[in-house]
Amino acid sequence: MIRSRSRRTARYGAALAAALVVLTGCSSGVSGPRSTSAAGASVPAPSPDPLTWSTCGKNLECATIKVPQEYTEPDGRQIPLAVMRHRATDPGRRIGSLVFNPGGPGVSATGTLRDLPRTAGTPGAFSPAVLARFDIVAMDPRGVGRSQAVRCLTDEQRAEAAGTDFDPAVPGGKPLPRLLTDAAAFTNGCVKHRSKEFLASLSTDNVARDLDQVRSALGEDTITYYGLSYGTVVGPMYATLFPHRVRQMVLDAPVDTNQWFGNPLPFQHEVAVASERTLDAWFETCRAEGTAVCPFGAGDPQGAFDTLTDTLEAKPLKVAPVKGVTPGGELDGAMALEATRALAGDQNTWPLLTSALLAAQDGNGAPLYTLWNSVTVSPFPVPTAMFETHTAVRCADWQTPADIAAHKTAAAKAVT
Repeated sequence: MIRSRSRRTARYGAALAAALVVLTGCSSGVSGPRSTSAAGASVPAPSPDPLTWSTCGKNLECATIKVPQEYTEPDGRQIPLAVMRHRATDPGRRIGSLVFNPGGPGVSATGTLRDLPRTAGTPGAFSPAVLARFDIVAMDPRGVGRSQAVRCLTDEQRAEAAGTDFDPAVPGGKPLPRLLTDAAAFTNGCVKHRSKEFLASLSTDNVARDLDQVRSALGEDTITYYGLSYGTVVGPMYATLFPHRVRQMVLDAPVDTNQWFGNPLPFQHEVAVASERTLDAWFETCRAEGTAVCPFGAGDPQGAFDTLTDTLEAKPLKVAPVKGVTPGGELDGAMALEATRALAGDQNTWPLLTSALLAAQDGNGAPLYTLWNSVTVSPFPVPTAMFETHTAVRCADWQTPADIAAHKTAAAKAVT
């Protein structure tokens, strides 16, 4: 039996670490071919015009702002970014604008804001008191959502990747030659759909400068900022570049920015370890709450999970397609592990996770397979649009070792 710990870390390994070396902007041992950096020189961009808003939903307004593709050339190519806001419900007591980044990289801020009424109480949602006193402002970062989302794979390639049977005993899920072949196809697809110059501009410091352009267009002297996950990389960058423009900042689930920018392989290892601990914590909570609350495993959720993943790996469950819900395919042990790891990190999803695992035990893989398609995101190697954007941003930000041996060593460490 492959225990859940070894299966999980093997799947993550240095997931995509070996493949990253051949991705655009990740092949030189330094960050991608950018002309802008947090420490580098940039010319002040012209002040943008005030935003022109149009109604785009209940209590929602949308606008587009054009910003320089590179701030070293503020009068050069301009790119459009999508902006959305939810006006303060108590304008007489309004404090100002609260800008948020829900993470990823790759999560659409405008999409998240539009869905907030349906996700009250979940991480990233705002209380009625906050909604009353702030305009909540969402900007899709360049390359994300409605701001020219990065696209590297065709629908057919995504479907093929979704049907891939990942081997949990192999770091990255696939043999190295297959990883490199897939990475080359991925890279070519990125360049086919977006220019190299645009891909190279998707750095966090450029996103921070974009954020200040939005602040200016809002007519605000300062902004309040709320960032989750990767949003905690954008926030400190903004505060570093524009310290006098920050009223207040909240960083939720902070990322170690020193590792993000300077040490990606240890960063990925720490993510894997943290994810493992999260899964272990869910097992313990499920056991402690008892079968009346968490019936999966009948008091031994970890043992039941090991048995389930081994069973699914030996004989995957076939899942029929459901239009608008899931493309169908097979649920194997590696998918079950990845989906469970993702869902274990949010207490609000535990009932869904428990019922999906129980269904899989009974031979119905559709709920867990659907959740795998919905919630399994980068930095894990799954064929989602978020993964494509995430990789593009990493290529612009990270100093990725070009030596394949470094990635092999990181993968070996992750499975020990």
